[in-house]
Amino acid sequence: MKDRPVLELRTASGLFYRRHGPTQSAALVLCHGLASNSSRWNELGRKIELPPGWCLLCPDLRGHGHSQRRGRLTRETWMLDLLELFSREGLERVVLGGHCMGANLALSMASRHPESVDGLALIEPMLPQARKGRMRVKTALRWLLPILALAARGANLVGISRGQRPVLDLEQLDRKTRAAMEKQGDARAMTSRYASPLPDLQYIPAHSYLQALTETLRRLPPLTGIGQPALGLVSSGGLFGDPELTRRALASMPDCQVETLEAEHWIPTEQPEALRRLLSQWLGARFG
Repeated sequence: MKDRPVLELRTASGLFYRRHGPTQSAALVLCHGLASNSSRWNELGRKIELPPGWCLLCPDLRGHGHSQRRGRLTRETWMLDLLELFSREGLERVVLGGHCMGANLALSMASRHPESVDGLALIEPMLPQARKGRMRVKTALRWLLPILALAARGANLVGISRGQRPVLDLEQLDRKTRAAMEKQGDARAMTSRYASPLPDLQYIPAHSYLQALTETLRRLPPLTGIGQPALGLVSSGGLFGDPELTRRALASMPDCQVETLEAEHWIPTEQPEALRRLLSQWLGARFG
C-alpha cells in the first residue's frame, strides 16, 4: 500500500489539523494525549487500512502543537473545535478516538454530541476509577492546577513569557525512542522522556499544560450510557492506570471490544504495528 498524501490545514478558528488522504464523507478522527500533537499519528496514517470512502484526520488540540493559543482551555472548547472540524470537512460519519487525554475527550464527545460520533477508538483512556501512582496523586491535587494555570497566564500578561514553543516531531522521537529501548532491552528510554513533564514544557506553555492536565483529570460521563460501538486498547503495564480496572470499566459499555497490548502506556510508540492492525480490522468489521 502506498503512503497516503498528507495535507496540513486549519479551520476558520485556527485549529491546525492533518488530513491523511483526500477529502471523504467519513473519517477516523484521532486526538493526541497531554502535551502531544498530531504528529503522534503520522506513522499510523501512512499505513492504516481504512474502509472505502474514509480518510484520517488528526488535529492539534487547542493549546498544543501548531494550535498554541493563549487563554482558557476546557474540554467544551475542544469539543466545539472538533464540531467545527467535522463541519469544515463535510463529514457524514465519524469514528472519534484518541490516546489518553484524547480518548477521554472522545468519550465526552460521544456522550455530549452523540449525533456527531458513530464510533469510538479508545487507546489507553485515563479513567478515574483506574488511576494509580502519580496520576492518583495528581487527581487528589487537581484543585490546585487551575490556580497554578491562572498564575502562569498572569505571568504571561505582564510579559513573563518564552513566546511560541517549537513543535515536537513525535514520529521522529518515537523512532529514536524505540531504537533506544531495543538497545537497552527495557523501557527506561521511554519512561524517562515521556513520563516526565519537564521535557514536555519545552514544547507547550505551562498554562496550557496545567489546563490540559486539569481537563484530563475531570470526571467522565457514565460509560454504561455510551452506546456507540467502541474499540478499547489497554496497556498491560498500566503505568498510570490499573489494566484490570480499565478493562472492566470499558467492558461495561454496551458495545466495546477490549484488547490488551504489551505496553507501559504509550501504545502508539510501543506497539505501532499492533495498533494499526487492530484499528484496521475493527474499522473494517464495523464500518466497512
